[in-house]
Amino acid sequence: MRTKNICIWCEKEPIVNKKRGLGKKCFYRWYKENKKFKKCKIVGCEKVRFGKGFCSMHYLRARNGIEDMRPGTLPYHGWAYRERKIKEICIIEGCNKKQYAKGYCHYHYNRNRIYGDPLYKRPVSKRPISICTIDGCNDKIVGKGLCRLHWSRQRNGTVLTKEKGNSAELNHRWKGGVSGYPNHSLMKKNRLIVLEKDNYKCFSCGKKANEIHHLDLSKDNHALENLVATCRKCNAKHRNPNIGYKSIYGLYLKEMREKLKLSENHIRYLHDKNQLKNLYIKTIMI
Repeated sequence: MRTKNICIWCEKEPIVNKKRGLGKKCFYRWYKENKKFKKCKIVGCEKVRFGKGFCSMHYLRARNGIEDMRPGTLPYHGWAYRERKIKEICIIEGCNKKQYAKGYCHYHYNRNRIYGDPLYKRPVSKRPISICTIDGCNDKIVGKGLCRLHWSRQRNGTVLTKEKGNSAELNHRWKGGVSGYPNHSLMKKNRLIVLEKDNYKCFSCGKKANEIHHLDLSKDNHALENLVATCRKCNAKHRNPNIGYKSIYGLYLKEMREKLKLSENHIRYLHDKNQLKNLYIKTIMI
Protein backbone atom coordinates (compact mmCIF):
# COMPACT_ATOMS: atom_id res chain seq x y z
CA MET A 1 0.00 0.00 0.00
CA ARG A 2 1.32 3.39 -1.02
CA THR A 3 1.80 5.90 1.74
CA LYS A 4 0.80 9.55 1.40
CA ASN A 5 3.15 12.30 0.27
CA ILE A 6 5.37 9.92 -1.77
CA CYS A 7 5.93 10.09 -5.57
CA ILE A 8 3.58 7.86 -7.52
CA TRP A 9 6.32 6.96 -10.03
CA CYS A 10 9.38 6.09 -8.02
CA GLU A 11 7.65 5.71 -4.63
CA LYS A 12 10.76 7.06 -2.93
CA GLU A 13 10.96 10.85 -3.12
CA PRO A 14 8.56 13.20 -1.39
CA ILE A 15 5.93 14.91 -3.53
CA VAL A 16 6.85 18.28 -5.00
CA ASN A 17 4.00 18.71 -7.51
CA LYS A 18 0.75 17.85 -5.62
CA LYS A 19 -1.40 18.17 -8.75
CA ARG A 20 0.38 15.24 -10.43
CA GLY A 21 1.77 13.56 -7.33
CA LEU A 22 5.39 13.59 -8.56
CA GLY A 23 8.69 14.08 -6.82
CA LYS A 24 11.38 16.51 -7.88
CA LYS A 25 13.32 14.32 -10.36
CA CYS A 26 10.21 12.68 -11.77
CA PHE A 27 8.52 16.03 -12.27
CA TYR A 28 11.51 17.32 -14.28
CA ARG A 29 11.38 14.17 -16.45
CA TRP A 30 7.67 14.61 -17.10
CA TYR A 31 8.16 18.34 -17.87
CA LYS A 32 10.77 17.59 -20.56
CA GLU A 33 8.63 14.93 -22.20
CA ASN A 34 5.29 16.79 -22.25
CA LYS A 35 6.07 20.50 -22.26
CA LYS A 36 5.79 22.07 -25.74
CA PHE A 37 7.90 25.21 -26.19
CA LYS A 38 6.25 27.94 -28.19
CA LYS A 39 7.98 29.00 -31.41
CA CYS A 40 8.50 32.44 -32.93
CA LYS A 41 5.35 33.85 -34.53
CA ILE A 42 7.22 34.77 -37.75
CA VAL A 43 6.32 32.24 -40.46
CA GLY A 44 9.28 30.00 -41.31
CA CYS A 45 11.22 30.76 -38.11
CA GLU A 46 11.54 27.73 -35.87
CA LYS A 47 13.44 29.40 -33.04
CA VAL A 48 12.06 29.48 -29.49
CA ARG A 49 10.18 32.56 -28.36
CA PHE A 50 12.13 35.18 -26.45
CA GLY A 51 9.79 38.13 -25.95
CA LYS A 52 6.57 39.58 -27.34
CA GLY A 53 6.02 36.48 -29.50
CA PHE A 54 9.40 36.84 -31.25
CA CYS A 55 12.61 34.91 -31.04
CA SER A 56 15.72 36.80 -29.84
CA MET A 57 16.72 37.72 -33.43
CA HIS A 58 13.33 39.10 -34.50
CA TYR A 59 12.81 40.70 -31.09
CA LEU A 60 15.97 42.80 -31.60
CA ARG A 61 14.83 43.76 -35.11
CA ALA A 62 11.47 44.93 -33.80
CA ARG A 63 13.11 46.89 -30.99
CA ASN A 64 15.58 48.60 -33.38
CA GLY A 65 12.86 49.50 -35.89
CA ILE A 66 13.90 47.14 -38.70
CA GLU A 67 10.87 46.32 -40.83
CA ASP A 68 12.37 43.34 -42.67
CA MET A 69 11.27 40.33 -40.56
CA ARG A 70 12.18 37.48 -42.91
CA PRO A 71 13.80 34.46 -41.22
CA GLY A 72 17.56 34.12 -41.28
CA THR A 73 20.25 36.80 -41.27
CA LEU A 74 19.83 39.86 -43.49
CA PRO A 75 22.33 40.52 -46.33
CA TYR A 76 22.82 44.13 -45.21
CA HIS A 77 22.98 43.53 -41.46
CA GLY A 78 25.48 41.91 -39.11
CA TRP A 79 28.85 40.36 -39.96
CA ALA A 80 27.91 39.63 -43.58
CA TYR A 81 27.23 43.34 -44.14
CA ARG A 82 30.46 44.39 -42.44
CA GLU A 83 32.61 41.99 -44.49
CA ARG A 84 31.01 43.19 -47.69
CA LYS A 85 31.54 46.84 -46.70
CA ILE A 86 35.25 46.34 -45.93
CA LYS A 87 35.85 45.05 -49.47
CA GLU A 88 34.52 48.26 -51.00
CA ILE A 89 37.02 50.66 -52.60
CA CYS A 90 37.55 54.37 -51.95
CA ILE A 91 35.19 56.60 -53.95
CA ILE A 92 38.07 58.80 -55.17
CA GLU A 93 38.97 57.99 -58.76
CA GLY A 94 42.27 56.20 -59.18
CA CYS A 95 42.42 55.18 -55.50
CA ASN A 96 42.17 51.41 -55.05
CA LYS A 97 42.51 51.37 -51.27
CA LYS A 98 39.84 49.91 -48.98
CA GLN A 99 37.18 52.16 -47.52
CA TYR A 100 37.77 53.45 -44.01
CA ALA A 101 34.87 55.86 -43.31
CA LYS A 102 32.33 57.90 -45.26
CA GLY A 103 33.31 56.17 -48.51
CA TYR A 104 36.95 57.32 -48.29
CA CYS A 105 40.13 55.41 -47.56
CA HIS A 106 42.19 56.31 -44.49
CA TYR A 107 44.36 58.84 -46.39
CA HIS A 108 41.50 60.74 -48.11
CA TYR A 109 39.35 60.58 -44.98
CA ASN A 110 42.03 62.40 -42.97
CA ARG A 111 42.50 64.96 -45.78
CA ASN A 112 38.78 65.67 -45.76
CA ARG A 113 38.65 65.83 -41.96
CA ILE A 114 41.62 68.22 -41.56
CA TYR A 115 41.52 70.40 -44.69
CA GLY A 116 37.90 69.96 -45.82
CA ASP A 117 38.93 68.51 -49.19
CA PRO A 118 39.90 64.85 -49.78
CA LEU A 119 42.11 65.90 -52.75
CA TYR A 120 43.99 68.63 -50.86
CA LYS A 121 47.72 68.90 -51.58
CA ARG A 122 50.18 71.01 -49.64
CA PRO A 123 51.58 73.99 -51.59
CA VAL A 124 55.13 73.59 -52.83
CA SER A 125 57.60 76.13 -51.47
CA LYS A 126 58.60 78.71 -54.11
CA ARG A 127 61.68 79.79 -52.17
CA PRO A 128 64.84 79.38 -54.31
CA ILE A 129 67.25 76.67 -53.23
CA SER A 130 70.53 78.14 -51.97
CA ILE A 131 73.76 76.51 -53.14
CA CYS A 132 77.07 76.17 -51.31
CA THR A 133 79.40 79.15 -51.81
CA ILE A 134 82.45 76.93 -52.45
CA ASP A 135 83.35 76.88 -56.16
CA GLY A 136 82.34 73.66 -57.87
CA CYS A 137 80.00 72.51 -55.07
CA ASN A 138 76.28 72.39 -55.94
CA ASP A 139 74.96 70.98 -52.65
CA LYS A 140 72.30 72.71 -50.54
CA ILE A 141 73.27 75.15 -47.80
CA VAL A 142 73.13 73.90 -44.21
CA GLY A 143 74.80 76.74 -42.30
CA LYS A 144 76.90 79.88 -42.85
CA GLY A 145 76.60 79.67 -46.64
CA LEU A 146 78.12 76.19 -46.76
CA CYS A 147 76.84 72.68 -47.42
CA ARG A 148 76.98 70.02 -44.73
CA LEU A 149 80.44 68.76 -45.80
CA HIS A 150 82.17 72.15 -46.02
CA TRP A 151 80.38 73.46 -42.94
CA SER A 152 81.73 70.55 -40.86
CA ARG A 153 85.22 71.15 -42.31
CA GLN A 154 85.11 74.83 -41.39
CA ARG A 155 83.93 73.96 -37.90
CA ASN A 156 86.78 71.46 -37.46
CA GLY A 157 89.37 73.80 -38.96
CA THR A 158 90.27 71.70 -42.02
CA VAL A 159 90.84 72.75 -45.63
CA LEU A 160 87.80 74.08 -47.53
CA THR A 161 88.11 72.59 -51.00
CA LYS A 162 85.63 71.41 -53.57
CA GLU A 163 87.05 67.88 -53.36
CA LYS A 164 85.11 65.34 -51.36
CA GLY A 165 86.86 62.66 -49.33
CA ASN A 166 88.15 61.73 -45.91
CA SER A 167 91.88 61.21 -46.41
CA ALA A 168 94.97 63.35 -45.75
CA GLU A 169 94.14 67.07 -45.46
CA LEU A 170 90.43 66.46 -45.98
CA ASN A 171 90.18 64.56 -42.69
CA HIS A 172 89.19 66.67 -39.66
CA ARG A 173 91.91 64.94 -37.59
CA TRP A 174 94.72 65.88 -39.99
CA LYS A 175 97.74 67.26 -38.09
CA GLY A 176 99.98 68.17 -41.00
CA GLY A 177 101.38 64.69 -41.57
CA VAL A 178 102.84 64.43 -38.05
CA SER A 179 102.13 61.14 -36.23
CA GLY A 180 102.74 60.07 -32.67
CA TYR A 181 104.56 57.02 -34.09
CA PRO A 182 107.65 57.70 -36.25
CA ASN A 183 107.60 55.78 -39.53
CA HIS A 184 103.91 55.10 -39.11
CA SER A 185 103.55 53.48 -42.53
CA LEU A 186 105.98 50.69 -41.56
CA MET A 187 104.04 50.05 -38.35
CA LYS A 188 100.77 49.70 -40.31
CA LYS A 189 102.34 47.13 -42.67
CA ASN A 190 103.90 45.13 -39.85
CA ARG A 191 100.62 45.26 -37.91
CA LEU A 192 98.83 43.20 -40.57
CA ILE A 193 101.71 40.72 -40.72
CA VAL A 194 101.73 40.24 -36.93
CA LEU A 195 97.95 39.81 -36.72
CA GLU A 196 97.96 37.13 -39.41
CA LYS A 197 100.94 35.38 -37.79
CA ASP A 198 99.18 35.29 -34.38
CA ASN A 199 95.88 34.30 -36.02
CA TYR A 200 94.16 37.44 -34.63
CA LYS A 201 94.44 36.20 -31.02
CA CYS A 202 95.55 38.30 -28.06
CA PHE A 203 98.89 37.21 -26.55
CA SER A 204 97.54 37.90 -23.03
CA CYS A 205 93.90 36.74 -22.83
CA GLY A 206 93.51 34.76 -26.07
CA LYS A 207 90.48 36.73 -27.27
CA LYS A 208 90.08 38.32 -30.72
CA ALA A 209 92.79 40.91 -31.38
CA ASN A 210 92.82 43.89 -33.74
CA GLU A 211 95.74 45.88 -32.30
CA ILE A 212 99.47 45.41 -31.73
CA HIS A 213 101.62 45.97 -28.66
CA HIS A 214 105.29 47.06 -28.52
CA LEU A 215 107.11 44.77 -26.10
CA ASP A 216 109.80 47.34 -25.26
CA LEU A 217 107.14 50.10 -24.81
CA SER A 218 108.80 52.34 -27.41
CA LYS A 219 107.21 54.10 -30.37
CA ASP A 220 110.27 53.81 -32.60
CA ASN A 221 110.93 50.07 -32.73
CA HIS A 222 108.48 48.56 -35.26
CA ALA A 223 110.41 45.32 -35.82
CA LEU A 224 108.38 42.14 -36.15
CA GLU A 225 110.15 40.63 -33.12
CA ASN A 226 109.00 43.57 -30.97
CA LEU A 227 105.30 43.38 -31.95
CA VAL A 228 102.58 41.05 -30.69
CA ALA A 229 98.85 40.90 -31.36
CA THR A 230 96.60 42.17 -28.54
CA CYS A 231 93.02 43.22 -27.86
CA ARG A 232 92.11 46.77 -26.93
CA LYS A 233 91.62 45.98 -23.23
CA CYS A 234 95.00 44.26 -22.78
CA ASN A 235 96.77 46.90 -24.86
CA ALA A 236 95.52 49.57 -22.47
CA LYS A 237 96.86 47.56 -19.50
CA HIS A 238 100.37 47.08 -20.94
CA ARG A 239 100.69 50.56 -22.46
CA ASN A 240 103.37 52.91 -21.15
CA PRO A 241 101.61 55.33 -18.75
CA ASN A 242 104.06 58.13 -19.64
CA ILE A 243 102.82 58.24 -23.24
CA GLY A 244 100.18 60.90 -23.91
CA TYR A 245 99.27 63.81 -21.68
CA LYS A 246 101.72 62.73 -18.97
CA SER A 247 104.71 62.89 -21.35
CA ILE A 248 103.65 66.24 -22.86
CA TYR A 249 102.22 68.19 -19.90
CA GLY A 250 103.51 66.25 -16.91
CA LEU A 251 99.99 65.42 -15.69
CA TYR A 252 97.44 62.76 -16.42
CA LEU A 253 94.13 63.69 -18.03
CA LYS A 254 92.20 63.36 -14.75
CA GLU A 255 94.70 65.59 -12.93
CA MET A 256 94.47 68.23 -15.67
CA ARG A 257 90.69 68.10 -15.44
CA GLU A 258 90.79 68.96 -11.73
CA LYS A 259 93.33 71.79 -12.11
CA LEU A 260 91.97 73.37 -15.29
CA LYS A 261 88.34 72.78 -14.16
CA LEU A 262 87.38 71.64 -17.66
CA SER A 263 85.76 68.46 -18.94
CA GLU A 264 87.87 65.70 -20.48
CA ASN A 265 86.24 66.19 -23.89
CA HIS A 266 87.06 69.92 -23.81
CA ILE A 267 90.67 69.17 -22.88
CA ARG A 268 90.95 66.71 -25.79
CA TYR A 269 89.45 69.29 -28.14
CA LEU A 270 91.98 71.95 -27.09
CA HIS A 271 94.78 69.40 -27.42
CA ASP A 272 93.73 68.55 -31.01
CA LYS A 273 93.60 72.27 -31.89
CA ASN A 274 97.07 72.86 -30.34
CA GLN A 275 95.54 75.36 -27.88
CA LEU A 276 95.97 73.37 -24.67
CA LYS A 277 99.66 74.22 -24.23
CA ASN A 278 99.05 77.98 -23.94
CA LEU A 279 96.18 77.47 -21.49
CA TYR A 280 98.25 75.00 -19.49
CA ILE A 281 101.15 77.49 -19.18
CA LYS A 282 98.84 80.33 -18.08
CA THR A 283 96.93 78.39 -15.43
CA ILE A 284 99.51 75.97 -14.01
CA MET A 285 103.04 77.09 -14.76
CA ILE A 286 102.54 80.73 -13.74
